[in-house]
Amino acid sequence: MAILSDFHLHSFFSADSDTPMEAQVRAAIKAGLSSICFTEHFDPDWPYANTPREDLGAPFSVDMKAYLAELSRMRELYGDQIRIFSGIEVGLAEGFEEETLSFVNDHRELDFLIGSVHSCHHGDPYYPDFFAGASVAERVWDCFAHTLAMVQRYDFFQSLGHLDYVLRYAIQQEDPELLSFLNRKGQSYGSYCFAANRDVIEEILRILIARGTALEVNTQAIAKAAGADSSDLSIYRETNPGRDTILLYRELGGRKITIGADAHVPEGVGKGFDKAEALLRSCGFNSYTTFEKKAPVVHPL
Repeated sequence: MAILSDFHLHSFFSADSDTPMEAQVRAAIKAGLSSICFTEHFDPDWPYANTPREDLGAPFSVDMKAYLAELSRMRELYGDQIRIFSGIEVGLAEGFEEETLSFVNDHRELDFLIGSVHSCHHGDPYYPDFFAGASVAERVWDCFAHTLAMVQRYDFFQSLGHLDYVLRYAIQQEDPELLSFLNRKGQSYGSYCFAANRDVIEEILRILIARGTALEVNTQAIAKAAGADSSDLSIYRETNPGRDTILLYRELGGRKITIGADAHVPEGVGKGFDKAEALLRSCGFNSYTTFEKKAPVVHPL
């Protein structure tokens, strides 16, 4: 496997993970990785409007002093076995420009920033209620259009995370007859949604390329789908984004790809990288990118 750097990784400094940082580091070493970057969640748009009440006490903020201290300790303990970089996954949200930019400016020491869109108009597709009151197709389009607006608004990040994040959850709400039809045609759900939203996706990619911003290939979904019942068509089984978006990024001139498993538990660290490597090669890529002090470092595939 040529991909030896996982640049999207969470620990207990993220509100949705209970995993000690050391457990993630040890898992990365066991997986044979040469470098990792912790990208803990900072998402000022929390709680989302459709979040169940029991989750309201879990804000997506980071104790930066404690985070950087623990990261420094990990470097002291394991620095001779693996390189450990500092990062944050910043939620790009409407109405939080001041908080977001203040956070970014206060933490210029970080190696890497992912810009991700989790909320759309203060709702998260992770929760089924997000899809109430409209068709799944309309909600998917809303998320792509909102991502475009956020990419137009913010430009501080080095890579755009899981561009089609919404598809992980949209497929669970989709009409089973549509999924069966796509399956018979041999067409993936990701490809179907790409075709329906190509114009807005292309506009997002053009902005990234013009800025020199990387596109993340996120393997969480394919890792979670491994071993799942193949007859269950509501399970998302592709990278985020999928093949069509990656191909278009390449065709438009994009060359910077970051790779992340988006792991919140040790079992997920570096997972799906073999499939990501094959996918990238098939799309014409011969390298991937990591960042150190926000400067790109190119690695051959």
